[in-house]
Amino acid sequence: MQAPPVHWGRNFTPTVHHDPTPAIDPSKVTLPPGFTIVVTGAGKGIGEYIAKAYAKARASAVIITSRTAKDLERVKGELEQIASSNGVEINVSTLAGDASREEHYQQIKQLLATEHDSRLDVLVNNAGTIGSNQGFTNKLPETSSEDMEWITALNYLGPVGKTIINVSSVGAFMTSNNPIAYGISKVALNRLTEHVAENYVDEGLVCLALHPGGVMSDSGSRVPEFLQAMLKDDITLCGAVCVWLSKEQQPWASGRFLAATWDMQELEATKD
Repeated sequence: MQAPPVHWGRNFTPTVHHDPTPAIDPSKVTLPPGFTIVVTGAGKGIGEYIAKAYAKARASAVIITSRTAKDLERVKGELEQIASSNGVEINVSTLAGDASREEHYQQIKQLLATEHDSRLDVLVNNAGTIGSNQGFTNKLPETSSEDMEWITALNYLGPVGKTIINVSSVGAFMTSNNPIAYGISKVALNRLTEHVAENYVDEGLVCLALHPGGVMSDSGSRVPEFLQAMLKDDITLCGAVCVWLSKEQQPWASGRFLAATWDMQELEATKD
């Protein structure tokens, strides 16, 4: 098997990591008072651990969303435990709903207005899917138009904060061994990231796309076994990088595709 080209999104920095390093340990970060974040798709998997990373960094308020209210209540309790162990208070709001539908984001906006004084420092747009249970396929005739529409809507839509982190994927750069609707939706998400970054720069918005690493999440468990061998990155890595990227605004990264596996200090050294 040929090595992937250097531009495919996994090895931009000389050093790559599979686990969080001390340099990006979220527990060593203290976010500013009132710091408020939204994490979509936070009922389990990578989204859950992104929310937990912000709790470790002493965020004041976290809004978590997913389809399943029971999952959200469990995560809420665990976030509150993390905050309590740090000796701080955290305001955790939950919202169960379908992240592929526009009204879900209107509900988030309303929740921010009524419970968080309309403050939003960071949005982590994590809700997404590799596909339905129809099976792993990169063949267009085997992908229904309904699946194409649903996957694109779920992986692509999102609201606005001061910093937006769109959870993307190296799947945006792959054509083989990659579900076609998933790959196309991530390409669209990367382009959307560029458009938002460029068109809202005057309003102080930073928007970037982040590959979370190859993680054995629920979606990862549904890919073929030969691809599962590549899923060796720790589930906490993406959350640690999200905190590192948003503890202060990183305008040099806006509009860019980044990977959580990259060494963030080496990456920052290239910002000019």
